[in-house]
Amino acid sequence: IVDIYKNSGDLNTVLFSPYFESIRQWQYDYGFKQPAHEVKNQIVPCPIRDHHRFAKEVIMKHQAEPIDAEAAAALKDDKYHEKLADYGDKVAELTSDIWEIEYIGPERQRSAA
Repeated sequence: IVDIYKNSGDLNTVLFSPYFESIRQWQYDYGFKQPAHEVKNQIVPCPIRDHHRFAKEVIMKHQAEPIDAEAAAALKDDKYHEKLADYGDKVAELTSDIWEIEYIGPERQRSAA
């Protein structure tokens, strides 16, 4: 983002970059602006924290540059990525029934009526 501004870009340049377009596409696929009964688990909605495999794939594909030394170290740390991905998997597993029963089930019933 800093480099985009240094090269006379603006917020629109950032928002419509391939990196952010990829993230937005994931959000649409996950259920943004979809009928309520088609929305995926919104208890785990974050493409970075909750779906880290996707985040790493996008970061690597678009060669996103880390903001500081700590971020650079994290980017190179396979155990870090593995643990974040495991975390997301476990939280999704713990919340999937809650999402289905408490939130999406009633929406499916309403849409079927």
